[in-house]
Amino acid sequence: MRRNYSKIGRTLCAVLLLFAVALTGCGKEEDVATSGTAGGGSLSRAEYIGMLGDRFGYDTYASEADLFTDVTSANAYYSQIQAAAEWQVIDSGEAFNPDGAATLSFALESAVRAVGTDDIAASGAAIDMGSLADFYVSNIAQIDLSDPEASIDAATAAQVIDYAKNYGFHLEIPQITEMELMEGVKTAQEGIRLNADGATGVLPAGESYSVGDIVYLDATDTSLARAVLITGIEGESFTFEEASLEETYAYLNIQGSFEGTVVEAVSASDGTNVNLGQEIYDEMKAYNMRSEDGDYTLTNLANSAKVDKSGNQIVFTAKFDVQKSASNDRVKASSNGQLVVGVKNIRADVKYESEPFRILSPKVVECRLHFDTEVSSELHGSVAASIPLGEAYIQVWGPLNIKLMLTAHLGADGNISISYTTKNVLTTGWRKGAGLNKSFDSTPSVNFEADATLTAEATLLADLRIGFKKASYSLTNAQVTSGAVAVGKMEADLLGDQPTCLDLQLYVPLRWGVNQEGCLITDINKNWKHSAVIWDSGSSPVKLHMHLEDWERTSGDVCTRTDPIEQELTTPEGEPLEEINPFDFEPLEFDFIELVSYAMYLDEGESMDIGFESIPEGYSQSDLKYEVQDSAVCSVSNGKVSGNAPGSTVVKISTSDGMFTVSLAVTVNEDYSVEGFEEL
Repeated sequence: MRRNYSKIGRTLCAVLLLFAVALTGCGKEEDVATSGTAGGGSLSRAEYIGMLGDRFGYDTYASEADLFTDVTSANAYYSQIQAAAEWQVIDSGEAFNPDGAATLSFALESAVRAVGTDDIAASGAAIDMGSLADFYVSNIAQIDLSDPEASIDAATAAQVIDYAKNYGFHLEIPQITEMELMEGVKTAQEGIRLNADGATGVLPAGESYSVGDIVYLDATDTSLARAVLITGIEGESFTFEEASLEETYAYLNIQGSFEGTVVEAVSASDGTNVNLGQEIYDEMKAYNMRSEDGDYTLTNLANSAKVDKSGNQIVFTAKFDVQKSASNDRVKASSNGQLVVGVKNIRADVKYESEPFRILSPKVVECRLHFDTEVSSELHGSVAASIPLGEAYIQVWGPLNIKLMLTAHLGADGNISISYTTKNVLTTGWRKGAGLNKSFDSTPSVNFEADATLTAEATLLADLRIGFKKASYSLTNAQVTSGAVAVGKMEADLLGDQPTCLDLQLYVPLRWGVNQEGCLITDINKNWKHSAVIWDSGSSPVKLHMHLEDWERTSGDVCTRTDPIEQELTTPEGEPLEEINPFDFEPLEFDFIELVSYAMYLDEGESMDIGFESIPEGYSQSDLKYEVQDSAVCSVSNGKVSGNAPGSTVVKISTSDGMFTVSLAVTVNEDYSVEGFEEL
């Protein structure tokens, strides 16, 4: 059968353009009404708490004993009821009456408690614990409360829960930050400087420090908090090691809503660090990467990272060419394109309180992370690969920060243009006497044009950490993968009597997991981790399926051909193109050269070692080569930079094979003469 690809492409793109606008903004919150009784009948109390627990993430409990005499492990909603009692969403007692009707007042009161009455009160809203149902009606959603004992059905329950969840998203908790340093720890005075070698520094004039002192440097908009142990002093110069969290803090109580500040973003392909919105080195390094199945090789991959401080946005861009790995000398398939992944509007609602003098023994760890994700891609040809984009550090407050890691997953065949955005809210938490609380909400929208197939996804690993960049501990972490899958196919029976068929499909997948990486919560209980597929091709809130025959849409979008179209992803040669394997919550290694600091300041004639955080596996520091952009300013020998003359330049550091590259900005200060001046 012949295929007129030019005609197919023009026709399909025209049809898609008609529906692209309709798709924008069509995302909605997940409908959880089906978790309750089908058919609109009255819900039982157990069924309602089951819905509430699933939606808010209260379904993991810590108690070994039954918390109610009439609710045993045989109950289908046992986990949610136990967890809701532990988190004080419902009152624990002798009996729960699980089979009794869920009344409107019971539903409203428990929904308010699920949001968190302490958080509501802290936000400034007047709340009376004796009339939570009235608070719901006055502050969350207008519901007829004339008959508070009326039973509710699944549809009403879903609305009650969704309105409460949305209200909780918009709560802003006032900031309470109580920090007690260990006895003897000194707060850094203005003027102290840590050098780019990660081992030496300069003390401010007139300040008294001694060997063995621990010095705490508070976080700024351009750096994470640090604590250093002074190991040697010579004049104003000193040497140091990183101090641990336990050596620095005696007590921490951090609560509040914090806007995240991007401290740095690092590209995985070339290690380029971006700070304060300025790219230190503008050249993007090319290197090869093989796809999982070995059929395709990415060539000329250029990956850059940018930070927009005005919009608090991190953007990673990957431009690439793809060629099929051939067992013979002929290249059968190729591709080129660009992928852009951005994360912006980052906010963290945090509660962390430690035991006195036991900084890693928390009473409570709770975090709600808000962020928007944008994924856009233009692809031409065939590709199937996963690409690590890079990582970023987000400053929250003091020793609290978020580490983000981004990976892109691509599968494509044809000419694709796609844009995907989503607003995300991820909740995870633990407190003494209660289990793990976890939930994820996403509101997506998609635009696309295609004349073939596409999978374009991004994986975000968000790690809430306490401590310092080198000496920090993960409190909790979460991984989210989402994007868009679009499939278009045309079948034309040019010599027969079968209709010309055009079949279109699009959906948004979503997978997530919490505490899949080791963290403080899993140290307490190794089973307190979770992963799930929220949306697939059947449940995605953004999905489209159209079937046209001879340019007319069929009833129910069903194909009437004698030989129906089998919808599958294929290469131009008709070979199956596997959709990207669903993310299994084992992120790719972000292996690149990482420096202690990406900016070095020297005096004329001074020398300083380059400080390395990490070097890719299989390489050593002795394997690295150095290229100075302006050798008049500085020179490099065996990792030591020497200042030759005043000015600024860039040192490019690479592995011997050129696979990994990083850049260091070097500034040599002019040696000013003070002769002829007298002290005032």
